[in-house]
Amino acid sequence: MKTYIFKILLITLTTLNLLTGFFLAYILFQQVTDENLFTDLKPGKIVVIQVEPGGASDRAGLKVGDVITKINHQPFKDRFEADAIMRSNSPGSILQYDILRNEQPLQIFVQLARIQVRLYYLLFCATGLVLIGLGFLVGWKRAYLFEARIYALGMIAISLVLFTVGKYQAPITLFRSILSGWVLFNIFLGLAASSHAAMYFPVNKYKDAKHYHLAKYYYIIAGFTFFLSLFLLIQFGLPAGVSNLPILRYLILIIPISIYSWLKTSPEYRKIAWRLLIPVRIFFIIIFSFGIYFVFFMQQKSISGDLFFLTLFLIPLFDIYLIQKFQVFNIYLVIRRTGLYRLVNIGFMLLSIILFLALVRTLTYWEVNLPTIYYHAGAFDFLWTKDIPGEKQVILQKAMVIGIGIFIAFIIYLGLLHLKTWVDRKFYREKYNYRKALSEFLKIVPASLNLGTFFQKFIEKLVEIMHLKGAFLIYNKQVIAAHGIRFEMPLDVQYIQLNHLTPVPVTHLSQIGLQKYLKQIGVEFVVPVINSEHEIVAILFCGEKRSESNYNQEDVEFLLAIANYLVISLNQLELQLEVQEKERIEGELSLARKIQRNSLPMSDISLPELETASFFEPASEVGGDYFDYIQLNHQSLGIFIGDVSGKGTSAALHVAKIQGIIRSLFPIYREPGTLFKNLNERLYLDTPRNTFFTAIGSIFDLKNKEVQLVRAGHSPFIYYNAHTNKAQQMVGKGIGMGLVHNGLFAQNLKIQVIHFLPGDIFLFFTDGLEEMMDAGHNLYGNDRVLHLIEKSHDHSAREIREAIIKNLWEFKGAQPQHDDITLIVVKILSNKLSEIL
Repeated sequence: MKTYIFKILLITLTTLNLLTGFFLAYILFQQVTDENLFTDLKPGKIVVIQVEPGGASDRAGLKVGDVITKINHQPFKDRFEADAIMRSNSPGSILQYDILRNEQPLQIFVQLARIQVRLYYLLFCATGLVLIGLGFLVGWKRAYLFEARIYALGMIAISLVLFTVGKYQAPITLFRSILSGWVLFNIFLGLAASSHAAMYFPVNKYKDAKHYHLAKYYYIIAGFTFFLSLFLLIQFGLPAGVSNLPILRYLILIIPISIYSWLKTSPEYRKIAWRLLIPVRIFFIIIFSFGIYFVFFMQQKSISGDLFFLTLFLIPLFDIYLIQKFQVFNIYLVIRRTGLYRLVNIGFMLLSIILFLALVRTLTYWEVNLPTIYYHAGAFDFLWTKDIPGEKQVILQKAMVIGIGIFIAFIIYLGLLHLKTWVDRKFYREKYNYRKALSEFLKIVPASLNLGTFFQKFIEKLVEIMHLKGAFLIYNKQVIAAHGIRFEMPLDVQYIQLNHLTPVPVTHLSQIGLQKYLKQIGVEFVVPVINSEHEIVAILFCGEKRSESNYNQEDVEFLLAIANYLVISLNQLELQLEVQEKERIEGELSLARKIQRNSLPMSDISLPELETASFFEPASEVGGDYFDYIQLNHQSLGIFIGDVSGKGTSAALHVAKIQGIIRSLFPIYREPGTLFKNLNERLYLDTPRNTFFTAIGSIFDLKNKEVQLVRAGHSPFIYYNAHTNKAQQMVGKGIGMGLVHNGLFAQNLKIQVIHFLPGDIFLFFTDGLEEMMDAGHNLYGNDRVLHLIEKSHDHSAREIREAIIKNLWEFKGAQPQHDDITLIVVKILSNKLSEIL
C-alpha cells in the first residue's frame, strides 16, 4: 500500500470513529434513564424492588414495595411498556407516578436529570480518545512500516468499543442498524489488527518468519464473528452498546490459535512476556473485574467502583512505555524531564482530588457510634453516641464526624506532602539554600590548592549544588576544568568573544556558530568572570539543569555571586602562587604589593550624585588595610574599609580572603549589619584567635538619600554637614570581627542611618592616619582633618584627598611610616536624583 493511500485511510477511519464516539456519547448523555429495578406484579401493575440511593426517584420519595399503576396518567401492560413510557419523556421533564403504598393511592413527581453522566463512562471515553490519538500518531509518523500500519488500525478501531460501554435505548431504525453495524465492524477489525500487531509489538514474536501466516486466522475468525453478530443484530435488534458478547465469542474462538502461537514464540519474546506483558495483563484483568463488579453488580453504586476505571489510562501509557523502552517501529521517544514532572504533578493533583472525594463520600454516609461524655446536673455520664436521644445525638455525631474528618484529612495531607517532597527530590526540583550553597564554595580554600585542582573542585561543586548535567571553565584561553560535558570536537577557545558582562543564555551569544556548537554539547548558560577592571578573565559554561527547567532569576544571582567569588579566588591564588614563587628571590614583596593593589579597586567611582577619592599606602610592600567599592545599581553603592591585625604578607593574605568573602556574601546580604554578622562568624571559626578584623561598612542609597553605616571596632569616621558647615567625628558601637561569637558581636553592633544633603562629606580612614607621628612623636590626630575638611568643603573629593595627604606628609616629615594608611573621601553632589533615572 502506498504511504499516501494509507494516510488517507488513516484520516478517514480516525474521523469516522471520532464522530461515531461523540455521537454515542451525546445520545447517552441526552437519554432519559431510570436506574430503579421493577418487576411485574400483575397486568397493569409493577412493583419497585430497588431504588437507586440519591437518584431522582429516591429524592422524590419513591420506596421499595411501592406499586406503580400509571406513568403520566398512562396505563401499561408490563414493566417493558412502562419503561418505554418513561423513556419517551425528554430530559429534565417531570414524571408523575400513580402508586399504591400500603394499599393507599399516592402520586409521586420525579424530576428527571437534564444530563446524567457516569464517571466510569467518562473515563472510558477519555481513554478511547487517547488510544485514537496514539494510533493516529504512530500510523502517521511510520506510515511506511507495515507493522506500524497494523498497530495504528488496531488502536483506532478497537478504541470505539470504549464508547459503547454505556447502554442506551432507541427505536430500531435504519440509521441505528447502520450505526450498530459500523461499531461491530470496528470492534472486530480492532480485535484482529491488535492480535496481528502483537506479533511485532513490542518485539518480533517468532524467530521463523513462516509463523506470521497465523495472522490471517485472526481476520477469518473476526469476519465470521462479525457476520454472526450482525445477523443477531438484525434478527433481534441488539443495541450497539452491547459489545461484550461479540468480543467474548471472538476471544473464545481464537484460543486454539493463541495456544499454538505461544508454543512457537521466540525465547526473547517469552522472557519479555513473563517479565512484563503477562503481569500487566493480569493486573488489568483484576482491576477491571473489581470495577465491573462495583459498577454493574453492586446494588448501591458509588464513586468507589468508578475510580477503578482510572487504571484505563495505564493502557496507552503502558504502550508508550513499551515504545520508548524497545524503540518499537524505530520510534525514539525523548521524554523531557520537565514534561514528565508536569505529568506527575497532574497525577498528584488527581490523587489529591480522588482522596478528597472519597473522604467526603465516606463521611457523608458515616454514622458514628463512639463513646462520648454527656454532662448534666454536675455529673459526667459516659455513653455511646446513639444512647443519647434526640437532637443532641445528631449534634454529637456531626461534631465527631467533623473532628475525625479533619484528623484524616490532616494525615492525608502529611502523606501527600511527603510524597510531593519525594517527587521534587527525584526530579531535582527541591529548593536549595543559596546561602548554604555559597558557604560550601567557601570551603574550597584556593590557598591550599594549585590552580588546576581548585578549578576542577570548583566545577564539580557547582554541578553538584545546582544539579547541573555538566559545566566547564575557560581560563587563559584554554579549557582548564570540565565535568559532565563531553567535547565531540575541539573547542577553539581563541575565537570566543563575549559582548555581555553578565550571565546570559547561550542563545543570546552573537556568534551563531559558537551558539550552535554550545547547544549541541549541552550548554545552556554562559557566565563571564569579570575582574575589578571590567575585564573578562574567565568564562564559565553551565549545562542544562537536571530538572530540565529554565534558569530563573535566583539562579542568575547565585551565578553572579559565584563569579565574584571566583574573581577573588583567582586573585588570591595568584597572590599565593606569586608570593610562594618570589619568597626565594629578591623582589617577592614588590610583586605581592602589585597583586594586592590589583585586587583593590583600581579607580574611584563617580556617580551623578556622588563622587569618591581613595588613597592606599602600606607601611611595607604589602599591608593589612582593605577597602572596596561594590555597586549594586546606579542608585546604590557599598563602600567598605577595614584593617587586619598584623602586617606584611600574612595580613595581606587575610585581606584577600576577607575581600573574597565580602564580595561573595554582598549580593545575598545587602544590609551591612547582616553581612558583618555572617563575616564575623566565618572569621571566628576560620582564623587564629590572635587575628581579627576591624571595619566600617556603608551602603549609600541615592534614591532615598541616606547612608546606612556599621562600625565593627574600627576608627571613627568623619561627617561634614553642609547645612551646619561643621565636621564632626562619628563613633559607632561595635567590636572587631573574629574575636567573639555572633551573640556578643551582634549585641555590640549598631546601625547608623544618616540622611545626607548635597555638599555633605564622609571621610573613612584606618588608624594609620590618626596615629602618624612627627619627629617629636606627636600624633597627627583627627583635629587637623576636621579643620581641613571644613576649610576645603567646597572642593572636589579628589582635591580634599590631596589636601589631607599633603598636610599629612608635611606633618610626618622625614619620619618613617609605621602603619598602613587608607582613606576614602565621599562627597555628595548637587545633582538631582531625577536626572539619573
